[in-house]
Amino acid sequence: MIDKKKKKNKDNETEEDFEDRISFFQIFRYGKWYELLATVVGVVFGMASGFGICFNLVTFGEITTALVCRTTYYEVTSSRLPVLEYFGGGRQLTNASYEENMAALIEDGEALLLSMVFSIGLSWVLVILAVWLVNWSALKQITRIRSMFLRSVLRQDMYWYDTDTSFNLASRMSE
Repeated sequence: MIDKKKKKNKDNETEEDFEDRISFFQIFRYGKWYELLATVVGVVFGMASGFGICFNLVTFGEITTALVCRTTYYEVTSSRLPVLEYFGGGRQLTNASYEENMAALIEDGEALLLSMVFSIGLSWVLVILAVWLVNWSALKQITRIRSMFLRSVLRQDMYWYDTDTSFNLASRMSE
């Protein structure tokens, strides 16, 4: 389960190195199922919050398209803007006048504002939940590990307390 790393010294002899290696999944061996689930859900929420950046890029691309279409091409049908349509903008105009294009552009700007507020708000909530879930899970697991360590220290024979320094115990409990 725990691999000892061997290293060679100058005389080409191998000696034990006391660095213990554990696999990634062994890190979570003291976690309960609901703590592991909270960690996984927290990671998923964190990844989902990154979707907000992609969504904002698409929305910004649509408003850029709207700016170009509504200020230069008056005799053609304007491009379809699906994200802005969802938030109340993105009207398709055909042979529109300057005033109609500017009114549609204002609607597109308002739709952009709503979509950005929605995206940022959702990302913010997801990030808060992600950090809270992962921190809660880590706190529960580290508390369990510390209490197990303290119980194992208290089970030691009496002479162990005479030979071990108090600084060693205090530093190990705070790690």
